[in-house]
Amino acid sequence: MGSLSFAEIVTIVVVILIIFGPDRLPEFARKMGELLSKARQATSQFVEEISGEWHDAADPIKTARDDLQGIKDDLKQAGNSFTEMLDTNLSGSDPNRVGFGTAEPVAEVPSQDEEDGEAES
Repeated sequence: MGSLSFAEIVTIVVVILIIFGPDRLPEFARKMGELLSKARQATSQFVEEISGEWHDAADPIKTARDDLQGIKDDLKQAGNSFTEMLDTNLSGSDPNRVGFGTAEPVAEVPSQDEEDGEAES
């Protein structure tokens, strides 16, 4: 409605006066006001219903997204902890040992000479 110029509004009013006449103009204006009021009310109800439905549908999605973000953060923290543990345990350990550099080796990896000696016997 904001795009109508003053001249256009005057033209519309003159046409309405010609069609309905000055006697029926107040009745016409009243009915137009009622019609606009009902249209605004229907529009606001529609917007409220859509907003309510949208929020009802979006809440579980937001909750799932937050849960997944928490799981992602937990997995990232566990991966970082595991990487730190590996870096700490493997740094400075004997490369012939199998394990994570514990004080007690899990198993000794035989050297190449020992393997050749067993194969010749």
